[in-house]
Amino acid sequence: MMEVTETGPAAGLQVHLYPDQRISLSKLKLVLSGFALLCLALGAVFYFLGATPVPGFMGLEVVLLLAVYRYGANRARIGEWLSLEAETLSIRRQGHRGQDERFDLATRDLHLELAGPNRQTQRLWLGTPGQVLEIGAFLAPSERAQLAGLLEKVLGRAPFFSSPQLNPNTSNME
Repeated sequence: MMEVTETGPAAGLQVHLYPDQRISLSKLKLVLSGFALLCLALGAVFYFLGATPVPGFMGLEVVLLLAVYRYGANRARIGEWLSLEAETLSIRRQGHRGQDERFDLATRDLHLELAGPNRQTQRLWLGTPGQVLEIGAFLAPSERAQLAGLLEKVLGRAPFFSSPQLNPNTSNME
């Protein structure tokens, strides 16, 4: 997902990038709790019917589902913040473990590149001499294209397409 704040020509542009979350974490906790109760009830029924290994395996399912939930919850914490000011594009990344990285790129040397064999696997790169960064890796392909268009508009230069199939300005008919 992408939130854009245009703060005017003097202050520049602020963009917050974060992964799409189809369901909120509180609702997901509720669904997982319901699943755990269902497994507990079914495990008890099978235990009293004489199938004693079943509750252990159902408990294992709940533990594995909880591990998947924790993994997803940790991955949902990632984000990128792009801040464009007069001569600098600042990029701040927050990883899933909370670590922060910051990059400052000079806008006069900045180039934009969409690379990949097709629209579904294309990647968006920003680069200056000596430094290249991928941005929006967790975004959907349409959101990456939207971000490339926004950066193209703001920076005043078109992105470089490493493959003719990715360039929306060329026809794919040969």
